Amino acid sequence: MKGRNLRLFELIRSFLLEYLPKRRNYSGNTVRSYRTELDQFITFVARKRGVEISEVTFADFGRESVCSFLEDLESSRNCSIQTRNHRLNGIRSFVSYAATMDLEVVAVKQALETIPMKKTEAREGVRHLTEASVAELLGTPNGRTQKGRRDLALLSFMYDTAARVQETVGTRLANLNLGERPTVTLTGKGRKTRIVPLMNNTVRILSRHIREFHPQATSDTDAPLFFVIRNGVRKQMTEDNVRKILSHYGGRLPEHARQGLGNIHPHLLRHSRAMHLYQNGMSLELLSQWLGHSQIETTLVYAHADAEMKRRAIEKATPPDSPLGRHIKPTTMKLNDDDLIRRLYGLK
Repeated sequence: MKGRNLRLFELIRSFLLEYLPKRRNYSGNTVRSYRTELDQFITFVARKRGVEISEVTFADFGRESVCSFLEDLESSRNCSIQTRNHRLNGIRSFVSYAATMDLEVVAVKQALETIPMKKTEAREGVRHLTEASVAELLGTPNGRTQKGRRDLALLSFMYDTAARVQETVGTRLANLNLGERPTVTLTGKGRKTRIVPLMNNTVRILSRHIREFHPQATSDTDAPLFFVIRNGVRKQMTEDNVRKILSHYGGRLPEHARQGLGNIHPHLLRHSRAMHLYQNGMSLELLSQWLGHSQIETTLVYAHADAEMKRRAIEKATPPDSPLGRHIKPTTMKLNDDDLIRRLYGLK
């Protein structure tokens, strides 16, 4: 590896192993997110240039390359605008750090600052699968194969707990309590932990998974609940592994079950579980704790989405000439007033 190439990877290493966890005190989950973002970008650049990853240099962090990567995220990987902006912010953060360590990177940093964050469109609701579609998704893995049984355990765990993808891969056997009142302890953003109950069917699937994949383990084992085997060695499953598994099974769903949602990704399962819990009567306060939101305002999006769905259903069922029509116009039920939202859902 040439000197300039080596310098890039030396700075990536110090950024991930020293700067973020030790100087900025970022959690392991946050550091993994930055690692994933940089890995995705470098892999994209290497494939586009037709070179090995070791040949990528700071020259590849130019404005044109980054813009091309961001466009690919939206067009080829069906990522949201929020994800696109998050990836851009991650790349900028690393380059800003590198510029403090190497003056030759300052020009690269300045070029990336000219790439604007993309404005997100206002959404009327939360994109999610229906309960019937989730049931179809969970019925897709082949239970007659070991891989299919593992994948069913993974998908069932993610949906039941509404865990983020980084929380899922970080779950250890010791975090599970499959006794009389089964729960799992999840570690979320900022190293905050929360205890989430597990439903009986998920407990049954996880118990079978542990018997098959962790036959010698005890309840206090620190081994990852979900793993892959590389070169004969067990490795914790990565976030990218999970995304590929979910995308694979989502792609096998019939069109009516996909509901025009495009790529089925981990956060879609989280949104789906949250909407189903809310629609089945869980309070916003409890749902906020379940999801690990630091502020209940973040959880209000599910209340907003549910109200919008009810409004559209009523509107569709009301004849155009009905005197009720004037009471259910979109402008009167947009729920964009914070005080109104709080009153409607018992927060005030």
